[in-house]
Amino acid sequence: MPFKQATNSAPIAERKQNNPAGAGYLGPYDKALIMKSRFIILLTIAALLVSGCVSLAEDLTPPPNSSVPTVAPTPVPVFPEAAPSAARGQAIYSEKCAPCHGDTGLGDGDQSAQLPNPATQLGNRNVSLQALPAWWYTAVTKGNLESFMPPFASLTDQERWDVVAYAYSLTINESSIAMGEALYAENCAICHGEDGSGITSPIDFTDQSYMAGRSAVDLGLVIVNGSENGMMAFGGDFNDEQITALTDYLRTFTMDFEGVEPIAVEESSETPAEEETDSASATEEPTEEATAEETNTEETDAEPTAEEQEQAEAESAPVEGLGTVSGTVQNGSGGESLPEGLLIQLIGYDHDPATGSFYEAYFDEMRINDDGSYFFEDVDMALNRAFVVVIEDEELSFSSDPGFITEEGITSLDLPITYYETSNDTSKLSLDRLHIFFEFADSTYETIQVVEVFVVTNPTTYAIIAENEGEATIEFDLPEDATNIEFEDSTFGERYTQTETGFGDTSAIAPGMGQHQVIVFFEMPYNKKMDFSQSITHPINSAIVMVPEGVKVKSDLLTDSGTRDAQGLTYNVFSSQPLPVGSTLSMNISGKLSTSPAGSEEDSQRNLIFGVIAFGIVLVGAGFWIYMRNNDEDDELDDEEEDDDDAEFDDADKIMDAIIALDDAYRDGQISEEVYKKRRADLKAQLEDLV
Repeated sequence: MPFKQATNSAPIAERKQNNPAGAGYLGPYDKALIMKSRFIILLTIAALLVSGCVSLAEDLTPPPNSSVPTVAPTPVPVFPEAAPSAARGQAIYSEKCAPCHGDTGLGDGDQSAQLPNPATQLGNRNVSLQALPAWWYTAVTKGNLESFMPPFASLTDQERWDVVAYAYSLTINESSIAMGEALYAENCAICHGEDGSGITSPIDFTDQSYMAGRSAVDLGLVIVNGSENGMMAFGGDFNDEQITALTDYLRTFTMDFEGVEPIAVEESSETPAEEETDSASATEEPTEEATAEETNTEETDAEPTAEEQEQAEAESAPVEGLGTVSGTVQNGSGGESLPEGLLIQLIGYDHDPATGSFYEAYFDEMRINDDGSYFFEDVDMALNRAFVVVIEDEELSFSSDPGFITEEGITSLDLPITYYETSNDTSKLSLDRLHIFFEFADSTYETIQVVEVFVVTNPTTYAIIAENEGEATIEFDLPEDATNIEFEDSTFGERYTQTETGFGDTSAIAPGMGQHQVIVFFEMPYNKKMDFSQSITHPINSAIVMVPEGVKVKSDLLTDSGTRDAQGLTYNVFSSQPLPVGSTLSMNISGKLSTSPAGSEEDSQRNLIFGVIAFGIVLVGAGFWIYMRNNDEDDELDDEEEDDDDAEFDDADKIMDAIIALDDAYRDGQISEEVYKKRRADLKAQLEDLV
């Protein structure tokens, strides 16, 4: 049940994260789901790159009734002037949502079969209890990359909220609201007020922004555990049904569920009369034979027959296709214990060969045992499914390496995972790389678009967090003329804070080299040329600059590293030596593209982000797609490795570039240690011969 302190929820294969990256409003559960959403998106992009399906020169052909997803910051929800009306949203849902999500929201619409991944089951109680209204509003506004759900820009903000209200009405019924209303009047109104606006409580249940940022689970946990602002805990007073009813009633303070028309459900082919007849037959007096049989059972204690014994053994035997996932949680910071009550989540991802994407197909969770072990039973071990376990602790998230079901008959996986304690010492943080990409939106060349990717390294054995909640863990400077600053996964006021010279990132930074990444978009004025200057706030191993062919870069700190083809487009690449704290990265950018720029800002943004990806920056979780590639192309890879071993260079700089690329690939887990050592030794020998 959703609100008990310790539970091992049943697997729900249909459970699917429906929060586009950056929806914000981070509650106790949605931090984990946002992390999973980003993980899936990055895996999807990586798989597309491996299969050669992504082209920078031309658009992908989308499925019916969809639009090509674009990379853009998540819009901040615009809250409606009038309370969202489920009755108004019903007609919108029927026209625009039901074809995929189904009339009752169970993902069984007429067009659902055309989708690469199942449509989110909005009418599934397990899904709606954990969903934030802000998630669903953002999904309607922005679409959903994984499921090819298009953005519904034709709807007004009010209409989007109305359809969200109707989606909630699919799992909130009148009887539950009535029960919640009675419980609220008896236990809550004295502090929160009859209208929910608050009397002695600082919480205002009529505040759209507050309620849009909280799921029923979030609200239920506060009811169970109380809160820091003085609210008492009611965990021992209410059962799960009552808590759910209370959360349903609280939702009525910001959503109007009146006037919704009942959904017409097709009648069963068996008439009620026939059902009653069958029921009556089942309750008739037992026959003499049955009576005698029951009497014999009561009067004797005979040994089970051979048939009964065989049936009992069959029932106790392991079910084919099911298995176990277990492991141990280690304290990577050297501590002897783990925090009490840690939840561990088991997530299974399936790979869709048709689209190259990964989607969540399995979910379960449980409390970690006192000795640090965990054990999931009756897990659906589907062939080629990838499993990870994830620990969420406040703002921290830790995940295991993936485990794969590589062949039929595998019934167990061991997935160890490491948990890290926290520290406020940010002095050892550094930037493994700073990647800077330039692009033009149109042929006017009045503005240049910039993407910067900060790849942060934490060499300690502690997860680094800010000293005070809401403060930045790490800060970055941006050029003085940067405008329209936006982020890949959040906005100012949520994950990021704005500073006088740039921005700060408030999220925790887990241990590891290059594991923490920040992607920021901004614009700068450009009139045939531009002076770019950025202060360095943390030591950087190397800055990499990438500009489209035809654009010139001049800087005393950068050296020409040649050109790179990024899926059909050519980019000039420049790199720097290590940059210390307090230095300034300065360069002059001038010129125009050798070919006409994309015709729209949308195309330009897509080129930019694909340029980032093609350059190998954001392939987090590469183990998934490497596995899929190796699983399908073992022979081909062996041939490629042999070809690489035989490759020779006649230029020392090219050999150094190859060694650096090889080191990066090995560090990111893209090649085995054996292949890495052999290839590096060969390149080193070639370099010695040239020198």
